[in-house]
Amino acid sequence: MFALGIVLFEMTTGRKPFGGDSRASMMAAILTDEPPLISSLRADTPANLDRIVNKCLAKSPDQRWQSARDLAAALQWSTDDTAAHVPVSRAAWRHQGVRRTAAGVALGLAAVAAAVWIACTTSRPASTAPAPSPRFVQLTFRTGTVSAARFAPGGDTIVYSAAWGMNPYALFMTRAGSPESEALNVRDAKLLGVSTAGDIAFLRGNHATLKLLAPTGYGTLARVSMTGGGPRELLDDVIAADWNPGSADVAVVGRGQVDFPLGTRIHGAHAFSAVRVSPDGQRLALVEGPDIVVLDRAGRKTTLSSGWASSMASLAWSASGNEVWFTVNRPAPNSDLTTWALRAVSLEGKERVILPARGVALSILDVSRDGRVLMVSQYAKMGCTCQGPGDARPRDFSWLDGTAPEALSRDGRQVVFAEMLRGGGPGRGDHRRSREQERHVRRRSAHRGCGAPRGR
Repeated sequence: MFALGIVLFEMTTGRKPFGGDSRASMMAAILTDEPPLISSLRADTPANLDRIVNKCLAKSPDQRWQSARDLAAALQWSTDDTAAHVPVSRAAWRHQGVRRTAAGVALGLAAVAAAVWIACTTSRPASTAPAPSPRFVQLTFRTGTVSAARFAPGGDTIVYSAAWGMNPYALFMTRAGSPESEALNVRDAKLLGVSTAGDIAFLRGNHATLKLLAPTGYGTLARVSMTGGGPRELLDDVIAADWNPGSADVAVVGRGQVDFPLGTRIHGAHAFSAVRVSPDGQRLALVEGPDIVVLDRAGRKTTLSSGWASSMASLAWSASGNEVWFTVNRPAPNSDLTTWALRAVSLEGKERVILPARGVALSILDVSRDGRVLMVSQYAKMGCTCQGPGDARPRDFSWLDGTAPEALSRDGRQVVFAEMLRGGGPGRGDHRRSREQERHVRRRSAHRGCGAPRGR
C-alpha cells in the first residue's frame, strides 16, 4: 500500500512525495516527514484524493488501506463524487484521468509484486493444499559474513550488520531492489533490532561476540538513530537484545539474567544466545542451549522445541505472533552433511517445516509484518596462498572449496594441502600441487602425516 501511494503521488504530481539530497536523508524523510498535499501542488485534484493517497502513505501499516480492493473502491467513490459536482465535459475528463490512475495502480501493483525480494510465506498452519514456492532475491553481493538483518519501519528499508572482506563488523542500510548498501559509520557492531521510531540497537564487541552463530563472550549494548548522530552505550555484559514493538522498551539477555524491560529482571539466564520480542510485546522467544523457549512477562518459561544444536540456532516471530520460526542444524542420519530447514513451532509446541533446504546453510534473520522473510545463506570457503622465492606477491594455491595447507617443500615449489570441506569428499585426501603447474596430485587420505623428505 505504501508503494502504491508513492506511485499515485508521482503519477498525479510528477514529483516524489519525500525529498532528500542523499539516500540516508530520503530514508529519514520517509520515517519522519509528512508528504505535501496533492491539492497544494495541483489545483485540479479530484475530491478526496488527498485523503486516499495520505492513507496509503501512513507511517503505521495499521492506518493504511488493508487491501487493494478497499483502495479501488475509494478511488471509484472519489470518481463518482467528482462526476456529480462538475460539468459533463469536465467530469468525463476527470473520469478518464482516474481510470488512468487506476490502471497505473494495477501496473504499480504488478511492479511491486515482481519486486518482492524475500521468500514470501504465510504463518498459517499447514493444509492439504500445496504451499506456493517461495521466491528469493539476493540483497548483498560482497564477500564476507552477514551477522544480522532487520526490516526498518515501513518494511522497504533493511538494516544489517556484516564483515566484508578483511574489515570488522559494521552497520549498513539498503532498500528493496537496490544492489547497493550504505554504511552507517558504526564499526565493531552487530545489529540487534530496529525500533518503530528508527532507533538501532546494536552490540559492540570483538569478532567472536559479534558473529551470527555460536557467539562467545559479552559485549556492550548501544543505540544509534537511523537518521544520524553518534552511538550511545547503554549496558555492558550483554549477549543479545531486541526492541519491544511499538515502544521504547528493550529486552536484554545479559550476564546471569534476562531483563524485560531493561532494569527489570524476569529470569536467570543460563545458556541463552538469542532473544526476540513477540509482536504484541507480551512474550520473549529465546534459544536456550538445545531448546527453543518462550518467557512471558512474569518470567514463566515454556519449552516449545528441544534437542537442537544450539550453536547454530536463530529465530524470529511469525507476522501473526502465534508461531516462532527458527533455523537450526541437526545431523542427517549416516551423512556428513547437515539437514537445514526453516521450521515453525506454535505456542502449543506443534512443529512444521516451512522450507526444507538439505545441504544449504540457511539462517532466519527477521519476518516483516506482511510475512516477508529475511534469511542469510552461508557458504564456507577456505583458501591457501604461498609466497615463495622470487615471487613478487603471494600465489593462490586453492583448489576446491576447502583448501587447507599442510606442508611446504624446502624449495618452496610444492605445497601439500587437504580439501577439508564438501569438495574433498568423504576421504578428505591430501593433495600435492606445484607452483609451476595447474594440475594437482591426490596423495592419500588426510591427516596421516605430512612430512616431505629430501625437499619434496
